[in-house]
Amino acid sequence: FGANSSAYVLVDGFERSMDEINIEDIETFTVLKDASATAIYGSKGANGVVLITTKRGKAGKIKIDAKVETTYNTRTVTPKFEDGFTYASLMNESRITRNNEAVYKPEELDILRLGLDTDLYPNVDWIDETFRDMGVSNKYNIEFTGGGSKFRYYAMLGLMTDKGFVANTNMNDGYSTQDKYSSANLRTNLDIDLTSTTKLKLNLLGSLSESSRPGTSSTDLWDMVYSIPSAAFPILSDDGSWGGSSTWSGTMNPVAQSQGAAYSKGHTRSLLADLTLSQDLSGLVKGLGVSFRLAYDNYSSIWEDHSKTYAYRGYTP
Repeated sequence: FGANSSAYVLVDGFERSMDEINIEDIETFTVLKDASATAIYGSKGANGVVLITTKRGKAGKIKIDAKVETTYNTRTVTPKFEDGFTYASLMNESRITRNNEAVYKPEELDILRLGLDTDLYPNVDWIDETFRDMGVSNKYNIEFTGGGSKFRYYAMLGLMTDKGFVANTNMNDGYSTQDKYSSANLRTNLDIDLTSTTKLKLNLLGSLSESSRPGTSSTDLWDMVYSIPSAAFPILSDDGSWGGSSTWSGTMNPVAQSQGAAYSKGHTRSLLADLTLSQDLSGLVKGLGVSFRLAYDNYSSIWEDHSKTYAYRGYTP
C-alpha cells in the first residue's frame, strides 16, 4: 500500500473502517493489490483493496463458543535517565567549560550523592515514581450461531478492558486516574429466505467505548518525564504541596499530574447497519439476478473534562 494512503476496505461489501471490526467476527480476509483485481473499484482501489467477510449463521442446533484472553503488557524499551548527582556534576561541567560559575558547590554535590537532604537536593527517578512495570488487558467473546432452513443467525458479544502503566492511581476517593480503555460491541448477522428465490441479509453492529487518562486530554506524562531532571524538585514539598520550583514549574511534575490532577474521559458510540435484498431471476434468464443494498452508519463522540488544579511550590506561569 502507499506510504501515506489507506487501502479501500469493504466489510460484507460495504465501505467501512477496519477499526470497527472485532477480529473474532471475521470469516475471511482478502487483500487485493494487483491492478487488474482492483480496477473495478476505480480510484478508491489505487492503494489496494481489503475485502472482509464476517461470519454468518448455519442451519442446525444452536452452537455457543466462548473465549477469554488475558495479556500482561510490559514496556519493551524504557530509557534510563541520570540520577541527581550525575545531573548536577554534568551541569557544573557544562558551565565551567563555558567560563561560567558552577551551579552546585562541592558540599552540595556530596549532599546529592549521599541523599542527605531530599527536600532541598532531591534525586527522583521520575519513571519509577510515575509508571509501573506492567499493564493488563482482558478480552471476552461469546458467539451464538444456529437457525433453520429459512432463518439463520450469528451473534457475537465482545468486551475488552485495557489498563495502562500509570502507577498509584487510586490515591483519590471515588475515582481512578489510570490510563485505561474499555469497549463493548454486539454484532448480529441474519439470513432470511423470504422465498426460494428471494433472500434477505441484515447485519447490525453496535459499539461502545470509553477511554480515561490522568489530567486533561493534552496531559503527556512521558513528555514531562523526559523534560524534568531528577534534581529539579521533590515529588512533594515539605509543606505537603506537590513539588515545583522557581525554575521548574509544578505543572510539569508528572507524579502530581498522574495523581493530583484528577482525570478526563472520552466516550464513543457507533451503530452500523446494512441490508441486502437479493432476487434470483434465473427463471427468466439463466444467471440473472438483482439486488438492493442499503447501509446506515451513526457515530457520536463525547469528551468529559474532570481534571482539576493542584497546589505546588513555585510560581504560577
